Amino acid sequence: MKKHVGLSVYVEINGELHVALQRRGLYDHENGFGLEVWAGGCQPLVHGGMESHESDPFEALKREGGEEVGREFMIEAVKYPTKLEDTEEAFFMATKMAIESLNLIRWHVSSGGLALLTEEELVKCKDLSCLEREKPVLSNVIAMFPHDLKFVKMGFDLYRK
Repeated sequence: MKKHVGLSVYVEINGELHVALQRRGLYDHENGFGLEVWAGGCQPLVHGGMESHESDPFEALKREGGEEVGREFMIEAVKYPTKLEDTEEAFFMATKMAIESLNLIRWHVSSGGLALLTEEELVKCKDLSCLEREKPVLSNVIAMFPHDLKFVKMGFDLYRK
């Protein structure tokens, strides 16, 4: 089983805490640019898995982040992260950054872009695994896998004033 790694990034906008999420793009570059499954769904800003040759989940997280959002952003994002979970299945971290830091993001070709959500907006979040894999999620719908939502909520608990 591949260990999942992820990083949730939190920013304040007009004094209100938001999580910066990445929407899944329409196309999957790792699949010959075929259609992505659960396109339009949301996930932590950095989300992926450890490769078979990797043994350090923090290094795997930095690699994934470099691929998905760019190395320059990741250098800033991993300066002061907080570990949320480190188990056999998952290694998830969270960090709070200045809103201007998001300007450093250089999206990967398969990304669907940025979604900024408040904790209140997460209440309306749908379970992505209950939706059709092959049918894109509408842009006005927020849907995440339950384990990702759990980590996002943990980050809100950590950074809420």
